[in-house]
Amino acid sequence: MTKYSVVGKSVPRVDARDKAAGRAKYAVDEDLPGCLVGLVLRSPHPHARIVHIDTGRAERLAGVKAILTARDAPLPPPKRSSIEQDKRIFARGRARFVGDELAAVAARDEDTAGEALELIRVEYAQLPAVFTPEDALKPGAPIVPEDGDNIAGSFCLTRGDVDAAFARADHIFQDELETQIQNQCYLEPLSCLASYDVNGRLTIWISSMDPSGVRLCLAQTLGLPEGRVRMIQCNVGGAFGGKITMLPIYPICALLSMKTGRPVKMMNNREEEFIATLPRVPMVIDIKTGFSKDGIFLAKETKVLADNGAYMDKGPRIVIKGTVLPDNVYRVANIRSEGKIVYTNKSAVGAFRGFGTAQLTYALETHLDRVARELGMTPQELRLKNFTRPGDLTAHGWKVGTCGLKECIEEVSQKINFGKIKSHTRGLGVACTAYDCDNRQSADFGGSVAYVKISEEGKVQIISGEADYGQGMRTIFAQMAAEVLGVSMAEVEIPLPDSDYTPFSQGPWALRVTVSGGNAVMLAAEDAKCQLLELAAHMLEANVKDLELAEGKIQVKGSPGKGLSLAEVARYAIFKPSGSAIIGKGVDEPDTNPRDPKTFYGNSSRAYIFGSQVVEVDIDRETGRLKILNISSAHDLGTAINPAAAEGQIEGGIATGLGLGLTEEVLYNQGAVLNPNLVDYKVPTAADMPPIETILVQPYDHKCAFGAKAIGMPGTILPPPALSNAIYDALGVRVNSLPMTPMKILKCLERLGTEV
Repeated sequence: MTKYSVVGKSVPRVDARDKAAGRAKYAVDEDLPGCLVGLVLRSPHPHARIVHIDTGRAERLAGVKAILTARDAPLPPPKRSSIEQDKRIFARGRARFVGDELAAVAARDEDTAGEALELIRVEYAQLPAVFTPEDALKPGAPIVPEDGDNIAGSFCLTRGDVDAAFARADHIFQDELETQIQNQCYLEPLSCLASYDVNGRLTIWISSMDPSGVRLCLAQTLGLPEGRVRMIQCNVGGAFGGKITMLPIYPICALLSMKTGRPVKMMNNREEEFIATLPRVPMVIDIKTGFSKDGIFLAKETKVLADNGAYMDKGPRIVIKGTVLPDNVYRVANIRSEGKIVYTNKSAVGAFRGFGTAQLTYALETHLDRVARELGMTPQELRLKNFTRPGDLTAHGWKVGTCGLKECIEEVSQKINFGKIKSHTRGLGVACTAYDCDNRQSADFGGSVAYVKISEEGKVQIISGEADYGQGMRTIFAQMAAEVLGVSMAEVEIPLPDSDYTPFSQGPWALRVTVSGGNAVMLAAEDAKCQLLELAAHMLEANVKDLELAEGKIQVKGSPGKGLSLAEVARYAIFKPSGSAIIGKGVDEPDTNPRDPKTFYGNSSRAYIFGSQVVEVDIDRETGRLKILNISSAHDLGTAINPAAAEGQIEGGIATGLGLGLTEEVLYNQGAVLNPNLVDYKVPTAADMPPIETILVQPYDHKCAFGAKAIGMPGTILPPPALSNAIYDALGVRVNSLPMTPMKILKCLERLGTEV
């Protein structure tokens, strides 16, 4: 592996001191003179016609500056090319779920705004509601959307000759599994500050994963030219996919500012986070596979029924991607996948770490564990017989370059001595996954742009539109620039995105920030380095080929006493030749093609990541309580730019995956959330985390900056199936629905006839 000075080192995050000291500013910390507080009135009914909204008493309350309802909000633009949502800013005509936005208030303080909400009178005519996809598909079921039927999206993808492959299979297996609604539970609720000035320009501060994308959607929704919307990203207190799209809080806050002429701040409370954001898509998954007698994977058929909730966000895309991605882990050429995502009168669903892959990987990997055991093979043997290799072209069009999956499987198995533990309460489970780390969504520009500026003090500033939403992107980019320019991390700064001066970003879809954004930063730093060397050669009267840049100085090779600091060269550039600062530009454009929107076939990512995990559990057969003894998790991430940060990503992902597998579930009764708080909704805490050994598998990928691919998803995706398989290994029963609670384990034991 290439030796670097900064890259590959576990350096502290660039924002660590500010966050630890409480100096880091989040959207709720931003403030402006005369700022008002905004609150939202929400529907208490899952489905109701809005007969009348009376805001008169609320408007007369002292301190109330504005009240908005649907009549004050613009209709969606006729062409919603960049907006997948069908959610209006406020409910029009009908409320479609408990929590639907009906009105909003801006007042001098939160107490006044809350009192005003209580004074608004809404007359409803309750309507029949539907709460499950199965019921929503029945004849005569209530129709949730404004027109059409309850099917929000459907697809059928076929690769190869599936029926012929099943016909020649020696063994056919079939299972049905189910996943639940999981809330992102980030620490910082959705919040924003909007200010509409006298020149008709809107500035909005938000904690978003995709400030460029949200800005574009916000401008279209409000009917404003994009140039009249300035988006400033604040520090993000957790996101996990939940802050990637535009939610109603942003246009509501903007409209309140536009109506009052004053800045307005809004923040969800925790209950609103549970009832009116976009949690993980729940699915019922039917999976059928065909294998030869010696364990060769011949055919796979998957049918998915998913709950879309009351409004459209990215549900159909999530189900399609989640169905397709796990197929690329193994060499299987004959695949048929069908899916439906169905409207119900519950809150809409959206992106969550894994983007559908967590749900479908749980189904496939749990199913493959059963296949292996019934074929008389170990789970590792079956996977190693069928895994994807470097150089493969998968059934879905992935052109696999580097692939460390074999090493991942072998490493985790050796660490926990898979197969050597014998106990009637202890068990081991293994699971594997893959993910794309770039995502070219169209034939238009699909890369990233960055600038690297050298100040007259010799400081290095990175200007990128890619968002840091807690994953540590700013630190990774700073390490890359410092490596190229031969400076210390202390000399590099990278401000958060501001649409007035940072480039447009494609957003953090897939795991593209490190790959595409990192390539752009590396290229920009190399451009700046070339300019520095050219100027220094002139100043030193030397040949540029004889110069080197190291430790913040440009010097003649072999003559350490003859050199210049970056500051000296930067000042010379500004005041002598052209009066222009040294600014390097980097443009990354991936050499990939977008997936076909109908068949979802194609190589839209320049690289792919892989991972494997083994979980060891001990289960009390009398109570069903499960204790995780060890987790060994191996991840093929390419070069680890910052190993400590990579390990933190893995461990954080595992915490989310453990919640999905064991404890977390948003519970509903007639469309109302029963556990909208962090007391009744059980998120794993630091005290619940088991011993974790992380293994970084690092094949150098030449298509990525410094060989680095990505790390974000496998930690979240792998725990549910690994846990499911460990439960079977320990008890001989399969829990085929998430979360796998002690009660479900006991019921499975009872059905098996086991004495408890």
